[in-house]
Order: sequence, then structure tokens, then C-alpha cells
Amino acid sequence: FVVMDGVADVLRSLKSWQEEELIDSVEFHEKRQQCVAGLRFLPKLHPTIVKSCLLQLKSLLHEALLTEAEFKELKGHVLTALDLEGTAPTTTLLPAGADNALPELSTPNGPPRPSTAEEDVVVDGKKYDRKSANDDKYFGYYADFAHQDLMLNDAVRTGTYQQGIMQNKADFDGKVVIDVGAGTGILSMFAARAGARKVYAIEASDMADTAEKLIAHNGLSHVITVVKGRVEDVTIPEEVDIIVSEPLGFFLFNEQMIQSYIAARDRWLKPGGLMFPCHSVFFIAPCYVPETHAATLQKSRSWLEKKSFYGLDYSCVEVDCRQQHLQRIIADQVLPAQVCAKATESMIDYRTITIAELDDMKLPFTWEATSKVVWDSVGMWFDTFFVGSGGTVCLSTRPDQKLTAWYQCLCLLPEARLSQHFFGYVHLKANRERTYDVVVHGGEDQAQSHTVVQRYGFTLPVYRYYDHFGELIWDITQYPALQAGHATSLAQVGQPTGPGLAPSLLHVGNGYALPQAIPQVQMTAGLA
Repeated sequence: FVVMDGVADVLRSLKSWQEEELIDSVEFHEKRQQCVAGLRFLPKLHPTIVKSCLLQLKSLLHEALLTEAEFKELKGHVLTALDLEGTAPTTTLLPAGADNALPELSTPNGPPRPSTAEEDVVVDGKKYDRKSANDDKYFGYYADFAHQDLMLNDAVRTGTYQQGIMQNKADFDGKVVIDVGAGTGILSMFAARAGARKVYAIEASDMADTAEKLIAHNGLSHVITVVKGRVEDVTIPEEVDIIVSEPLGFFLFNEQMIQSYIAARDRWLKPGGLMFPCHSVFFIAPCYVPETHAATLQKSRSWLEKKSFYGLDYSCVEVDCRQQHLQRIIADQVLPAQVCAKATESMIDYRTITIAELDDMKLPFTWEATSKVVWDSVGMWFDTFFVGSGGTVCLSTRPDQKLTAWYQCLCLLPEARLSQHFFGYVHLKANRERTYDVVVHGGEDQAQSHTVVQRYGFTLPVYRYYDHFGELIWDITQYPALQAGHATSLAQVGQPTGPGLAPSLLHVGNGYALPQAIPQVQMTAGLA
């Protein structure tokens, strides 16, 4: 499918070059025929990949890049490549109200069914303290120096927090501050440097001891007091003027750290007090990520090869393995050209939202494309804002901004879709694993907006990077042909390609409306 998608991009580039009179009609038709010839040789394909290929061929026909005869011929080749041995039922749209017909997500501690209680969650009728069953593992993770180093080295994250606090020094001058989830104490030290009279650095992990050492080493022990323990359990002797925290998880809500941020607000913040950050905007958009989709489906293929495994047939569980992979939310880099319609925005206001609301959220979306587009996933990212008397500072994880340790998150569909309009919502329910169960609902019209599309779980993020991610820095300014829109792939500018490093890495079209030029973005090496 990577070959199919790459050839489609080349065909669209050829058409663009002909329109710009960079090549003549003879050269266009010669190269077009070479591209079409390359599509006549396909390996065995999984049924869901076959559907994506057919949608791509249909879009090329509509754009007059294939003749009717070529479309029928190539359609035949694709259908011939269908791997019937790999055919297995996939999750499809269910009637409205059929939520319970889908299989439950499995978790180590039973089916997650939380309540919206302020202090407890309820699973199968049993009440549990909000303290997660895996808190020791969770806080142990944050006691790890490698993880702290990873977060500190994210220049966007650390630099934006410093700017948000120091740009608003007048708000901190002489004030009492709480830092929720202080880690190494860096935000506490920013607040102290901004003029805070007193800072309480609350940290539940053993990193609290390291924070105390760092604070003393930087000469700020007279201002900052480290309080070791969960924010829900500890006490401090006074109300505070400001709360600072970095409670942001993958897709914003993962780890349920925002609940602790709100708990601190409810316990100690004075009326009219400030929160840094004060709110976030959550984005939901349809995306087209065929390489990621194909790589995810490929993970289950090895089970099909176990038809005769030490005399036993294991191939029947391929469908279960595939479903499990599709139910996992993926942390990946989404490129601007892979976003198929304008994202829908939802405001999360930390000054007013309740823990009960955070425990059970329905975030609506409405997507309107200029024409029908192919999409295969629901993308999610966020912006977070620091608002004070000195101005507003934004920490962005959008695809068109510099990449951060949060990346963007993807909910893959069982198979690609062709849509111009789509309506629905993402339902997030807190569970006992410090994360959320996610259900995407939606349809082509408002009447279908409550239909279940797919369930997802996010107990652990699945990272999906390209083979060379973290080793090379792709800077579009180094390649004039790319910058001018005269090339659409790394292969055309001499960069290495191969499995996992798609030939259209810098420019993936959405099936119908391909931009005339590649977005001028710089992709920096990620935090591996």
C-alpha cells in the first residue's frame, strides 16, 4: 500500500508539473504510463489494505489520472492480490445504541467502568479509592532519572513553561504558590525566581528527594518547601494565590494528572487565584496515515503464518491480535498534509471544570471537507495556555508546530473511509489505570452521530516512529525541489527510503485535494 500511495503522489505531481508547464504532455503521458505499469505487480494484501487501495484508485480515476480501462485493470490486479487466507471479520459500524455489542477492552484489573464520583471510582458495582491499583509503578516511573531527563530536554515544554511564568512575574511577586507534581522542582524554581514569597513543591514519587537537593543547590530552600506525597493526601498550612503544574498527558488527559491539578485547586486556591496553565484547547480531526495503518495491521500477520506451528494451527487468533492492535491509541507524528479537514476544538477550562466532568467527557466533532477525502484515523492534539497580567503564552502540540514529547495521538479505524462530512463525538471515561477508555462515535450525517465506530484503550501509549526518526533531521529548506512543490518524496531528493520510511514521508495526500506545494515545516529529531 505504501507503493500505491507513493505512486499516487507522483501522478499528482506530474499533473501539477504539466499544468505549470514544467513538463510537456508527451513527458507527462510517458511518465504516467510508467507509474501505472508499476502498480501491476502487487504482493498478497490484507482485505483492509485492499479497500484502501481501491479507494485510492477511485480517487485517481476521479482526478482523471487514470483512464476507465486502467482503473478496471488495476482494480482487477488489486482484487487478485487479495489474501483470502487472511480474511477475517473486522469491526464495522453498528446501529445507534449498540455500544454494548462490542467486546470489552481487557485491562489487568477487570473491565473499567468508572463513576463520576469526586473521590472514588466504581467498577462492577464495587467502590475503589481513586488511588490507582498501579500507583507504585506510576510514581516509580516518575522517580526515574531517564524519564525526568526526557521531559526536561523537551525545549518546547520547558521553555514555554519558563516563558509563561517569567513573562507574568508581576503575578508571582510576593505570592504563595503550589507546584502540583513538582518532579525535579523546575517549575517551583521558576516561580521562586519570578518573585514568589513561598512555594510548596508537592511530589509523590521519590524524585521529591532529588528536587530537595536541586532546590538547595540552587539556593532556593528559603523559598521552596518540598512536600512528599499525593496532592489528595498531603496538607499545607495556608491557602495559595497561584497553582502551577504540568499535568498534561498524551492526548492531554492520559494519566489523570489533571484531576490532581483540580483537586489542588479545590483544596487550596484562594477565590480569584491564578492557575498556570489556565486552560487547554483539545483538537479532533480526521487524518490519513496509510503507513502507520499498514504497519499496525502488519503486526498481526505472523499469526497467519502459524497454520502449521509445531503441528498446531494458531492462525485463527489473527483477528483477535489485529483487533487488539487497532484498539490501542498511537503516539505518532502527524504531518499537516495528513490532516484531512479542519479540526474541531473543545475548551477545557481548569479554572471551572470539575473532577466529575473530567471522569466522563463527550467531546463533539463536526468535519466538513471541500470534497470527498480518504481518511483512516481520528487525530487528537492540544494547545495549552498561560494567561496572566503580562500576556498569554501558548504551548502547542499541533501538527504544524514544532514536535514535542507529546507528539500527536491517533485512533486508527478498522479500515479507511471516503467522506466529505462526518459528525460524532469522542467519549472518554476514566478508569482505574490512570488513563481513559475511549469510544469514537460518528456517521455521515447527524442521525448516525451516536453510532459506535471503534473502542480504544490507552493504558500504555504505543509509539510509532519511522525507522530513521531521532537519527536524522529533515529540514525542508535543504531541498529546493520539495520547498517549491516540485517533488513530493524523499526518494526524489535522494534521501533513503525503505520499509517503515515511506517514500511520501514529507507529503501524504488526502486522496482528493492535494496541496500545490508541500507545507514548509521543519521536522526535528524526536525524543526517542
